Amino acid sequence: MVTDRHRSQALLAVLLFSWACPVASQPEDGYTLRSNRVTVSSASQWETWTTQPGVRVIDDDGTVRPRQLVDQFNAAMNATAFSYSLLQEQDIVHQGGISAAGTNRDSALYLIDGDSTTYWEPDRDASIDDWFVEVDLGRSLIISRIDLRFVGESEGDPFLRFRVLISDGLPNFEKEKTFSRVGLINRPNKDQRTFSFDIDPQRPVPAGIEGEIAQFIRIDVLDTDGPRAQEVSLAQYELLPEEQRGAVDYFRTTASGRELLVAREVWEGLPEDLRGPIRWYRHERPRLAEVKVIALGENVIGVTQRAVVRDADAGGFDFFLFQIFSDGLYSSWFPVQPYDELRDRNQVAIDLRARYWLNRIKLLAPQSPPQVYQIRISDGALDPSGDLVWTTFPERRNRSEHQHVEEAFPTQKVQYIEVRRLGFSGVEQEVGNLSEIQAYGEGFVSNVEMISPFIRLGKQRMM
Repeated sequence: MVTDRHRSQALLAVLLFSWACPVASQPEDGYTLRSNRVTVSSASQWETWTTQPGVRVIDDDGTVRPRQLVDQFNAAMNATAFSYSLLQEQDIVHQGGISAAGTNRDSALYLIDGDSTTYWEPDRDASIDDWFVEVDLGRSLIISRIDLRFVGESEGDPFLRFRVLISDGLPNFEKEKTFSRVGLINRPNKDQRTFSFDIDPQRPVPAGIEGEIAQFIRIDVLDTDGPRAQEVSLAQYELLPEEQRGAVDYFRTTASGRELLVAREVWEGLPEDLRGPIRWYRHERPRLAEVKVIALGENVIGVTQRAVVRDADAGGFDFFLFQIFSDGLYSSWFPVQPYDELRDRNQVAIDLRARYWLNRIKLLAPQSPPQVYQIRISDGALDPSGDLVWTTFPERRNRSEHQHVEEAFPTQKVQYIEVRRLGFSGVEQEVGNLSEIQAYGEGFVSNVEMISPFIRLGKQRMM
């Protein structure tokens, strides 16, 4: 069955065609004027068209399409599209992508380029302690799996031993990220070249919640065969390129038949009957081609709110809170005031500026989350008095102080989200912190409006 959420892309194409007729002038103005038509064909031209924040995706080839929410995707692929500043370092901008690498950092970006023919290879001369790489997703997401793919057999080797770790980005007392291990290969691995590590919750969560909050993924190489990756014959050794030629080992044979490794000079000075075998080796080429981080969906609040055009007079404490709760970072958090029912204030209200097909709202907090809360959603419909029509979910209690809770509901169109922290004990000292409000769903954005710049035809034209 084809539903409205799957028709949105066709609707956008019709609208684009109708808009493409009345356009004109210079490419930098958002269109190109021909003798009898107006064309829009480049990414830079589409960027000048105004639209709701986050509803469109513009590809490098000039294709524009409505945003589509999916229930699973590789969050590492677009990590470089996200940038952020930490609350305590507002003047420093961090870019998603490769946040650290102990060696060969320039080639580490190949891990998230979606191309299995490129790879990251640690410097063989560097200490094994420097054989690590760290991916920054650029925002906090709920991830369910991490996939690693090494190069093919003729192109290199998998890591001999390694581990995979994740971090939500929250700093510890030493202001460093805390990582938890989600994958470990502790036996020598010579042949397996693809690995999948399922990510279970790393902290207590209510029943039914899957995955774990993560922003950083780190891979540590724990061991290497170095110059002894594979034994080869002398003929094979001589055919190897110089950089692939590994160790040459000489052995002495004892009276009991044991073989003892000795230096070449010692071996050459031995009587013929004490000379053992010579063994030639290929040097290890540890090459990781691809890292996939499978997330349970893209947080549409993070996508849309970072693209909201701020009014010139935007500011104040409420605006500060809004930034924290929608900046996509688990590491930034702040207390939420209890909802004032009499004055109808202190709720956190979010306008997505368009209707999305959603089925989950998540609340994240690193410590002391709200013990009682309530969530409301609306698709923008108005009642006879002109007020929004809300779907109000029951009050939820979180007495176990879970740091990751969610409100799940049947997939439906949502534009407005409201979160209320409700009082539990009635004590003024009661705390209810919040770091992220996240929304997930599946399907194309329901409504897209794109408005061209003012089109100067210059003279009468037949279009």
